[in-house]
Amino acid sequence: MLFRSVFDDWVFPPESPVVKWFRKGIRHLPEDSHVIILSREMPPPALSRLRVNGTLHLLEGISLRLTIGEATALADARCAGSRKPSTETIGALYDWVDGWAAGFVCLLGGLGEGNLSRGSPPWRSERLLFDYLDAEVFERLESVEQDFLCRISILPSVTPEAAEAIIGTSDVAAVLEPMSRRLGTFIREVPPSTPTYTLSPVFRAFLSERLRNTTAPDALGALARPAADFPSGLARVDEALAVLAGHAARAAPGALILRDPPSRP
Repeated sequence: MLFRSVFDDWVFPPESPVVKWFRKGIRHLPEDSHVIILSREMPPPALSRLRVNGTLHLLEGISLRLTIGEATALADARCAGSRKPSTETIGALYDWVDGWAAGFVCLLGGLGEGNLSRGSPPWRSERLLFDYLDAEVFERLESVEQDFLCRISILPSVTPEAAEAIIGTSDVAAVLEPMSRRLGTFIREVPPSTPTYTLSPVFRAFLSERLRNTTAPDALGALARPAADFPSGLARVDEALAVLAGHAARAAPGALILRDPPSRP
């Protein structure tokens, strides 16, 4: 008889005896059994043997993202008749949540007749989604991690060097890489060579709002200036100006213009 068991929201620390009991108990299950573990953490070291021998298979957050085809089929199934959003709206929702299934469904359910053809945020369910991110993702992080994510949210793309310029500490790469694995639904590593990461648009919007609401204007200006002035973090002057305009009302863009003046014909 086929047996399936689901462990949702696995939060046991690696040293917990439950992990050891699980490792031993799983060997006594029937051959056609399947155990599914849902967790925001990577498998603990105690389960490494199960991964090596192929008993345990890992699906990271990036593997669980919807494709645009799956998102369109989901919209067709959940929004019949006059409530069906336009192709443009489906694409915009999909891009904003970067394929995050729960976020896509939340925004889809909040669409009213007035924005079935809307091609960009804000969406009616945006606040609900931000509340979800706050309670289910952000508040589960350590305060140091929260501060780190809010600070790097001012960048459209993040390299370890650019993050170090903002945070003011070294060895940021040791934080970014494991964080991108833990929060793979919201942080994407962009190939090829130099490690570069992007936040999903909805997660970046949430973090940016949080940063603005918890940081004084002068502090925002001090935070944005090194970000805008770091060439590998923001390669183009227009991106740097966007950072300053969005986060630092008192920052002067003149230095940026002088740093990268237009070429003479």
